[in-house]
Amino acid sequence: PTTAESKKFLQKLDEMLYPQGLLLYNRLIHSPVLRQQTEVFTRRMRDALPGTKICKAHRNRMLYYEKA
Repeated sequence: PTTAESKKFLQKLDEMLYPQGLLLYNRLIHSPVLRQQTEVFTRRMRDALPGTKICKAHRNRMLYYEKA
């Protein structure tokens, strides 16, 4: 849901994580529309959670964030 992609929601998840807690989002990119949506979400997640990393898979992007 779009609510789960908002900056505010991501920041609330960060507040709930224990140190070394991991937040993981799996995003599909097998179409131009999905790729664009994933790029927008990636920027939003990196803005809300600095240190977010990307693991590329065949038709997916795994975005992960580890709380310090």
